[in-house]
Amino acid sequence: MGPCFMWRKWAALGPLALVFLPPAYGGGRVVGGYFDIGKRDVFEDFDDEGPDDQYTYRTYHLQYDDTASDRLQYGGSTFQKAKTYKNDGDLDNRTSTYKGNAAYNLSTENPLLAGLDMRHTLKRFNNSPRNEFDQNVINPSLTKYKTDLYRLTLDAAVDDVRYPHAGEKDETTWSGKIGGNRYLDGGRANLTSSYSFAKTEKRQTYRERTKQDWSGKGTCKFDGSWIDKAALLVHAGQRDSKEDENYDIDYDYRYWSADAQTYHSLGADTDMTLEYMALKKDYVHYDRDHSDYSVQNQWKKVFIRNDLARFWASVLLGHQRVDFPMRSEDDLKRETVSLKAVYQRKTNWTATLLAESNFYDFRNSQKDKKRYDVTLIWNKDLLGGSLDFTLSGKYSYTDYRAKNDTERGSVRAEFEYKL
Repeated sequence: MGPCFMWRKWAALGPLALVFLPPAYGGGRVVGGYFDIGKRDVFEDFDDEGPDDQYTYRTYHLQYDDTASDRLQYGGSTFQKAKTYKNDGDLDNRTSTYKGNAAYNLSTENPLLAGLDMRHTLKRFNNSPRNEFDQNVINPSLTKYKTDLYRLTLDAAVDDVRYPHAGEKDETTWSGKIGGNRYLDGGRANLTSSYSFAKTEKRQTYRERTKQDWSGKGTCKFDGSWIDKAALLVHAGQRDSKEDENYDIDYDYRYWSADAQTYHSLGADTDMTLEYMALKKDYVHYDRDHSDYSVQNQWKKVFIRNDLARFWASVLLGHQRVDFPMRSEDDLKRETVSLKAVYQRKTNWTATLLAESNFYDFRNSQKDKKRYDVTLIWNKDLLGGSLDFTLSGKYSYTDYRAKNDTERGSVRAEFEYKL
């Protein structure tokens, strides 16, 4: 029983142990979670890069957070998900994830937070056992900050992945990360940046042994201008598809992305948002390399605003283009039109209606389709505000040009209870 086995076992049990720490202070204990069941289109998860397939899913999530004292916070969560694909049975799987986290303020006068995050994940496939894995992650961190001025964080992590039926794929990755946040001009401008470096202990075919990731974000508020606020977010680096929650594939890729937004006030009750996004992904050993460009324009209008209620509605128009250099028949253009209406009864309940239409135009016209989605959300405060409950339902209809149309539905119940 070597040290590697011991730390893997501790990483697996640690998230559960944190949940059962005694509440020494009890100033902010919160229990929350959700149950989600339904059918989805793979396109919705893969940002239009995935295969044209559907799956049925069930998701359970439970989370506990506690402010044990004015210096200590901790929490834990469990996440369970089962997916059954309509066409590709090799991707049918079950995922169990357990997380634990704790943060302790070493100095109240000059805040210095020592943090620890742990995650244990098991993924099992019904028909492709070689892709099954157990993953343990331990991530200590140290954060120095001053409210409304700056924040600096140093992270280190060990990520151990074991494949029960494919031991040659086992990998242990060591990583470090530094991130900073600086407020300028009294909080009117904010600059954020981070850099991470990760290295796997051994080389593997079709894998990046060394991965780097960089991100930068800047926001600025303006006075006396037709632009109220502008934001720019940029990412670049290498990643593993296992890091993306909804992906059931296991490939490394390189990417860069940019997201620019501007916010415009057109009066006391009307505002507009413009957003431009660009993304490029190159997989190490997968034929889904692609470039993605999109632009969105949203208009929002408040119709009712008083002491009892608030009602507002928004309209969003979007255009997207995705190019696949290795699978040109999948090149597509998408036009989006969506309407959102929200009625809020203050301190009581909120009702939301979201209707969206997406029109897909593929290079291979036989793949053309139209998707229509309607979502209803109802939120209610109960027990004097201690319990927040949300119930939502979604219905989707896809009109295909060259195959049978499909219908999908989902229901989600979510709660948060302050103990």
